[in-house]
Amino acid sequence: MKLELKQDHPDYVKVHCWLRRKYGKANKCEGDKCNNKSKSFHWALKDGFNYTKDRNAFFNLCASCHKKYDITDFTKLKMSKSKRGEKHPLSKLTKKEVEEIKNRYKFRVLTQKTLAKEYGVCEHTIHYIIKGRTWKN
Repeated sequence: MKLELKQDHPDYVKVHCWLRRKYGKANKCEGDKCNNKSKSFHWALKDGFNYTKDRNAFFNLCASCHKKYDITDFTKLKMSKSKRGEKHPLSKLTKKEVEEIKNRYKFRVLTQKTLAKEYGVCEHTIHYIIKGRTWKN
């Protein structure tokens, strides 16, 4: 499942540069439920519009409202599933290695420190695997 983010659109940079040149930086929040505490504002693409040089396709949002506006429950689900386990770009372990770690630690023959050295990860990683905080499968 490939996650399509708005900033991956080929015209994203071009249109945002055009907006800033023509209309300046976003300077207020037009969000319905804004707490008006943010000092960082963005140009946000309105739902149902495409990336084109059309001012009516965009509105100003603070960073907090922009994040809430863009990230739906479906997007959160896709993001969380897309980079789990071996698929995560920073993963140092395979699913097979994680199973080995769990099995080898089960009888407490090896310490977490020993396993960490053997697999080339930090002790916290081993601890989180054993406690089920990561690699929950």
